[in-house]
Amino acid sequence: MVINSRTPLTDGEDIDVRSALKKIIADMERAIATRNSATLGTLSIRALDAANEAAYVYERGVIQQIAEQANSTASKSKSMANDQLISSAERLLAEVDSDTPNLLSRAKKLAESLEADNRPAAKEALRLVSCGQRAEEALLRTSEYMEAQNYREMLESLRELSELLETGLGLVKMYQFKVCLLGEGGVGKTSLIRRFAFNVFTDEYSQTMGTKLTRKDLTLPAPGGRGVCRVRLLIWDIIGHRKLHKLAQVHFSGAQGAIAVCDLGRPETYSAIESWLSKFFESAGNVPVVVVGNKRDRIGHLVSEQEVERLSLVYGGRYFLTSAKNGDDVEGLFTTLAKAMIESSQK
Repeated sequence: MVINSRTPLTDGEDIDVRSALKKIIADMERAIATRNSATLGTLSIRALDAANEAAYVYERGVIQQIAEQANSTASKSKSMANDQLISSAERLLAEVDSDTPNLLSRAKKLAESLEADNRPAAKEALRLVSCGQRAEEALLRTSEYMEAQNYREMLESLRELSELLETGLGLVKMYQFKVCLLGEGGVGKTSLIRRFAFNVFTDEYSQTMGTKLTRKDLTLPAPGGRGVCRVRLLIWDIIGHRKLHKLAQVHFSGAQGAIAVCDLGRPETYSAIESWLSKFFESAGNVPVVVVGNKRDRIGHLVSEQEVERLSLVYGGRYFLTSAKNGDDVEGLFTTLAKAMIESSQK
């Protein structure tokens, strides 16, 4: 891990590091949106400096907490082994604000040594080690993406560091879910994905040929309110042509969730949802589903909200009326499914 030589930070400076990193992220987002390559080059250098600071702050916080935890645990009972543990913890605390290399590796050994006497304490300490390692890895990726001038991926690494700082040493859990969008052709599946992932919309209809995959990352509050979850959605846009339903079924296996879409102006697409979900459950099993009535912006709905809600009750009661054109409830739809998949994964 590349850490600049520096003096220890006070709490106030810690806050300044977080603020500086958030400002750099906002500046890079604007530069990427406007495709300002000259500005991005300059910003990337500042961003790497900010990432160095952020990783230093976070990793040192991790090491200090592990050392204090080990010291406290070992002090509760007298033994030669515990005396050695206290000595190791005290040495680590004395060096935590220095540029001594391999402090996180030493903290990991300290955490592992707690296993014999206090398994819960060891588990928590090893969790903290994992958080520190994530900060190291995010910094390394930031540096690599900067050298490759891959500014979008660099931005993702900076966001991960920012989240670690914002949540302190709370749990930052990572999830990856495969999601299938199901429904007849022309109901707006592709438009919903494009609105959610890229915030764009076009009125031109182009039938999806085969299956398209889109990736989108979300940050959500962790269950129980402790820390945050980073959720990566792998969104499969399944072809809606009736003659190719068997081909579509091949892609259902391994999915952790589904969004079943109908067009509120076409009742036959509403009637088809049960058939789609029946085939989906055969391959994917009983996973969370959201039922969606799309194109709510259009006049003359032939499918009512009550009908969409009634159908959703068969599949867990999650439903939305959306407009890919206006963006109405599109983000809420995907966020709701992500939360349901997190909850389902913990059962």
